Amino acid sequence: MRRLLCIGATALLLVAAAPAYALVAFDFSGMGTVAALDCPPGFPPQLLCVDINGPGVANDVPDTIPGSWTTSLLGRILFFAGSGTFSYDDPSAANNDFFGTWQDVLGAPDASGIAQALFTYQVLGGSGIFAGLTGTGTSIVDVVVAPAGFDNAGLPIFASACAGGPSGVGAYCENGHFAIDEPATLALVSLTLVAGALARRGRKS
Repeated sequence: MRRLLCIGATALLLVAAAPAYALVAFDFSGMGTVAALDCPPGFPPQLLCVDINGPGVANDVPDTIPGSWTTSLLGRILFFAGSGTFSYDDPSAANNDFFGTWQDVLGAPDASGIAQALFTYQVLGGSGIFAGLTGTGTSIVDVVVAPAGFDNAGLPIFASACAGGPSGVGAYCENGHFAIDEPATLALVSLTLVAGALARRGRKS
């Protein structure tokens, strides 16, 4: 009995000492160009329903994680609300990748033809420093959806999605924050030790 109490006390101390989670939190910025295609027949046409494929690049701010990510955004926007999947691929040997799902709400374009979307991300897994981690993210995306005007020849003029960013329909710039964490496993291990000790004592009795 005394030994069981010692095990239990040790487990409680470990649980109390263990951090709630290991956190990788960072701001990020990215840019790219979204290709938008009309949804299959049976769905309303653009802009009410589009299937999107948005490749791009992203970096953490202020660039403390080495390298850049090649990003991918796939999904569907229906009646100005969308969902889909995303991935952040680190092409370097560090392989600091992560991936998951997203949802967004797209606003109406302003006078320059730029619409703003509010994104929420759910991180489901990763590799490198993100191996075994899950988490969430939020961002604001400015995307060009219409021309800002027309030149003397009647050709459309498109604004840039942000200063130094791409221009043209589908060009986007993004700024946001990820908080990628993992529930502590030490507490689970400690509780498992206690459960095992109880089970062994029961068998002896």
